[in-house]
Amino acid sequence: MESYEVSYEGEFKYSFAIILKETNQVIGWCGIGTVDLSKPDKEVYYLIGRDHWGKGYAFEAMKSFIASKRIIEKLGFRFEHILKDLPQEFSHCNGEWFYSIAR
Repeated sequence: MESYEVSYEGEFKYSFAIILKETNQVIGWCGIGTVDLSKPDKEVYYLIGRDHWGKGYAFEAMKSFIASKRIIEKLGFRFEHILKDLPQEFSHCNGEWFYSIAR
């Protein structure tokens, strides 16, 4: 695989399928990049099909994708706070660690 650089300031998005090992079924995806092209922010994101919620797949995917807190920090991300008291539609994110990066 060849290595290449992408400017953080530019628009980029890398998405990876989340596939069940047992059935080879795609149940979601995860990635990093510009999710909302109208904003300059970059995000680490995931989406899991509702039938597969609560089974640890998002955690496993993000753990594989990010690898560790140390790597996140080496990449320049800074821990801000743990999410809490979010509106009902986002309450499933309560307890997640929120990191940011400024370049």
